[in-house]
Amino acid sequence: MSTPGIFNSEFVFSAVVFITAAFTLTVQLFLCFKAKYKFLKFIPLLLYTVSTVVFRVISAHVNGWEGFGYLFFALVSFAMVIV
Repeated sequence: MSTPGIFNSEFVFSAVVFITAAFTLTVQLFLCFKAKYKFLKFIPLLLYTVSTVVFRVISAHVNGWEGFGYLFFALVSFAMVIV
């Protein structure tokens, strides 16, 4: 049974997964600058772009505060694409 409000278990799980993935992909992004192959340099960009699209679609289909949280995740992912 989920609790009402922004801090329910599904949202917290999503936040933990996103923060872990964002940290890992950021480290990978900085390591890929030293890669010799151009394809390896585009992997983090591709992953952040896909995560931005997925979080935006989820935010459109979820009601309430969870949608706002997923929209925040999409904005953070988009900011990482721009970096």
